[in-house]
Amino acid sequence: MRTKNYAILGAALCIATAAADGYADLRVKSRYTTSGQTTETTIYVKGERQRFEPGPGFAIIHQHDLKRSVQLMEQQKSYLVTPAQAASSPSDSNSTGGVVNYTLNIIDTGEQKTMFGHAARRIKSTTTREAGPGSCNPGNEVIETDGWYIDYEPGIATKPEDASSQNSPAGCRDEVRHKQIGSGKLGYPLSYTLKTTKDDKTTTMEMEVIDFSIAGLDAALFEVPAGYNQLQSFTDLRSLLAVDGSAPGTAVNARGPVAGTLTPKAPGAVRVGVANLNNRSGKSLGPTSPRDALVAAFASSGIDAIPLDGQSATDVETAARKLECDYVAYAEVAEVKKPSGGLGKFGGMLNKAASVTGGGPTKEKIEAKVDYKLMPVGGSKPAFASSATGSNGGGFNMQSAFTLAMNVTTFSSFMKMGMFNPNMMQALGSTGGLGMGGMAMPGMPRGGLDPGLGSFASILQTTQSMLAPAEPTEEGKAVSDAIDDAAKKMSEALKKKKS
Repeated sequence: MRTKNYAILGAALCIATAAADGYADLRVKSRYTTSGQTTETTIYVKGERQRFEPGPGFAIIHQHDLKRSVQLMEQQKSYLVTPAQAASSPSDSNSTGGVVNYTLNIIDTGEQKTMFGHAARRIKSTTTREAGPGSCNPGNEVIETDGWYIDYEPGIATKPEDASSQNSPAGCRDEVRHKQIGSGKLGYPLSYTLKTTKDDKTTTMEMEVIDFSIAGLDAALFEVPAGYNQLQSFTDLRSLLAVDGSAPGTAVNARGPVAGTLTPKAPGAVRVGVANLNNRSGKSLGPTSPRDALVAAFASSGIDAIPLDGQSATDVETAARKLECDYVAYAEVAEVKKPSGGLGKFGGMLNKAASVTGGGPTKEKIEAKVDYKLMPVGGSKPAFASSATGSNGGGFNMQSAFTLAMNVTTFSSFMKMGMFNPNMMQALGSTGGLGMGGMAMPGMPRGGLDPGLGSFASILQTTQSMLAPAEPTEEGKAVSDAIDDAAKKMSEALKKKKS
């Protein structure tokens, strides 16, 4: 009997030690909600391997023991291997930025409850990011969380980035300084509300774990299934997903989500479906769809927007009802032209002079006009209708509609498989690396604010950037500026109507 008791005690100690040290297998299913859209994900962890399923038909496997990640396209029976990249060193940077100060305040409210058999603590935290004018990404940002955490750390074989420095995609390196105030500590989140405020714009995202298990997992989950075809490059992946743009003078041929694959919208949310845009200008706007650009511009304004398929009004209305839309946005590129009194011959002289002096060519100004209307689903009269104008010098930048539409164009095919939507990626990417597993700060768990999701969100962003089409033409930039303006006006009208 004593021997049996010792055996039981030993087994219990092994299980407890495995859980404490993060060696136990783990399966976590979570629900993320932002801008009225909901996405469910499942993460599996076994030893040095992780598997992430953002929806049916697609998965990412981190095989840390092989120093690589694998993206599985289950419907196409294909996969793409991405080698692990070594962390950059100061010598890898092209330029030096400034100083970025992070201040983390963690407050333990003292509230406790049991969640999935674990003792959970309610913790509120505020992270303030202050970046001076000389930094790579200047500006201030405030990240507030209110959530329930447990003392659990899965065995995720990832190394957090050194918090003493931080790189931007351009190679600029900031010196990062951090301090913590408050005596609380975070942990593994089982639910939280994340609010990010930057440049007077606030993004909110909610996360809730709906299944949490440390039962043993099949090792086959973390392998490439037999019979799958290996893709050799992102070019192969782009061809596989058939990401395309639009042709001038025709209805946009952008792909949107298939009815039945979109998660129901959040209660009380307003959803806008965006119909195909006509391009009556006859000008080439570049590889990105104007419709996807309008969807992205809506998302940037905090409106739940999705693309709708259908060439006739009846088809569009049917799709809108199936996808739970409250409104349908119709728009068309009415004209794209050079304004009267443009550069003309004098512009040609400036171009020639610039080439002689070594400067870049002077671009002629292009103006665009976009007509639009917002129709209630089932209604016969528009709730809002007007026109918007823009120009290629009117503010096209990394936040402009066509640039944001790279997310939608790339992920619209992924969304057919239940992939993360652009609103979700924007919310995750707006936390200065804190939500993406990019920063290592005292009081914060390994992997950032959401340890399970961080490394996967990072590889999704990498895939997104590799699949993104080239930037639009000068005519496309003018249309982008007009689409930005149209989306802002329709978004303001919707928000006023809702209030």
